Amino acid sequence: MFTDQAGLASPSAADVDALLQQCRQLQQSLLASHRMATLGTMACSIAHEFNNILTPMMNFAHRALTRPQDANLVHKALQHAVQGCQRAAAISDSLLGFARQTEQGSCPSLSQSVHEALACLARSPAKDGIDIQIDVPDLPVAVPPAHLQQVLLNLLLNSVRALRHRGGWIHIHAAVAERHVTLTLHDNGPGIPLELQPHLFRPFCHTCRTTENQDSSAIPANVPAGAGLGLSICRHLLEQAGGDIAFDPTLTPGAAFHLTLPLALA
Repeated sequence: MFTDQAGLASPSAADVDALLQQCRQLQQSLLASHRMATLGTMACSIAHEFNNILTPMMNFAHRALTRPQDANLVHKALQHAVQGCQRAAAISDSLLGFARQTEQGSCPSLSQSVHEALACLARSPAKDGIDIQIDVPDLPVAVPPAHLQQVLLNLLLNSVRALRHRGGWIHIHAAVAERHVTLTLHDNGPGIPLELQPHLFRPFCHTCRTTENQDSSAIPANVPAGAGLGLSICRHLLEQAGGDIAFDPTLTPGAAFHLTLPLALA
């Protein structure tokens, strides 16, 4: 460290390097924390879905125990037990897969990544009157698997939150260019207020889209909107891989986001 003409201490090159290293460490910690926060956001819906799985299993098991001579009832109870266990195992596998994803690994298939992100939602959007339409090619993209799935899951959670209790649709389609693919996620929810659109990708910009007259007795809909870092982190993750994300105000109704993803060229 040295002193300039004004008598102010200026940082040395070593001090600057140390500060940059601290910034990088803080950035990585923030990304990891946001990933865990995404899992926490889904916890309420997951718990509700597991309760939906366990309740009929318990009811049929109890009835079968009281009427063991009824072979048909016992058979139905076993069927419900097997189906419930399979569904619960699938949900657990999807969530564990999301939590264990690393920044390393082979280039993910775009189509597979979309379906895996949907599986992480635990509760099928169709149960809330949300129709999902997917038209995505099975192409490898040069984006770390963990980053791509985190971006997709954050956008899907936003759309599902906006459409819950009102129903609607989410369209996911892709357009392939020479060296990149543009993946579009478009829903017909309430949309994003005009005054927020220029600031969508700034940290701490809250973009939670709510609907009126929500029924709190239905499945948990008041999922926390978070700290307003979701879209900012999504852009950072994609830019690291040479991609980008943009909001399209011309696609109506609802909200539409375009993800520019570099193709994994041979």
